[in-house]
Amino acid sequence: MKYILALGSVDRRVLYVLLAVVLVLPLVRPIGLPISIRDNSKQVYDKIDELKPGARVIMDINYDVSAIADIESQAVAILNHLLDKDAKVIAISFVPQGPIIADRLLGRWLEAGKEYGKDFCNLGYLAGGETAMNAFIRDLPKACPSDYMGSPVSSLEVMNGIRSGADADLLIYFSSSYTAEWIRQAGPLDVPIIAGVITVLGPAQEAFVQSGQLKGLLVGMRGGAEYELMIRKPGPAVAAMDAQSMGHMLFILFIVFGNMAYLSEKNKRAKRS
Repeated sequence: MKYILALGSVDRRVLYVLLAVVLVLPLVRPIGLPISIRDNSKQVYDKIDELKPGARVIMDINYDVSAIADIESQAVAILNHLLDKDAKVIAISFVPQGPIIADRLLGRWLEAGKEYGKDFCNLGYLAGGETAMNAFIRDLPKACPSDYMGSPVSSLEVMNGIRSGADADLLIYFSSSYTAEWIRQAGPLDVPIIAGVITVLGPAQEAFVQSGQLKGLLVGMRGGAEYELMIRKPGPAVAAMDAQSMGHMLFILFIVFGNMAYLSEKNKRAKRS
């Protein structure tokens, strides 16, 4: 009992040091704590896994640097899967920072030997919100006559035969703000849609999964970790989930010890009185 009393009254600075240790160690050396795969995440994997080589995917990068920690692991994992499937990616963004993020993400494809213009392209930023989305999905070459680099889209092999969203095999959007925009604009064209969103948007998207308007959904860093496990490429999201779980366990442990020490001390005072 004396050890529990000691743990219950440990100096808070010791707790801060222990918390730093349990957070940093999993990030440096992931533990691989088990993570259950949710049905919505499995649906995303299955939809992408059924793509044939050469399938063309429209990818909307709709988040800025403030959302990178929560959502980017999803985009990286899905791009790795698309790379393995030998798919073609057409990136677009409706937020100003999106094209820079897309350029950085797709840089990994160049490192893997893929060719810009043939295997993927970045169409840059299209201003106008949902109105711009409507114009884009119904006539891509007209809405985006040139790409992020200023090259005519007609010169990009990956754009051959793509007039509207209906010509694509899949639409993926990663968003820190969208809820129903793509459902309204792309849904009538019967292009399959999957989504990756920040954690707080998960509940708003769930109804579209249940209705079949979304063919799959990844939510937050947890969704990225699940996808890393499904493609058997554990990465930063799995490590971050390990750190988060270890931090939670440490808090719970010391809450238990603190309450046990409090009750023990309370019983001692009661006996003395």
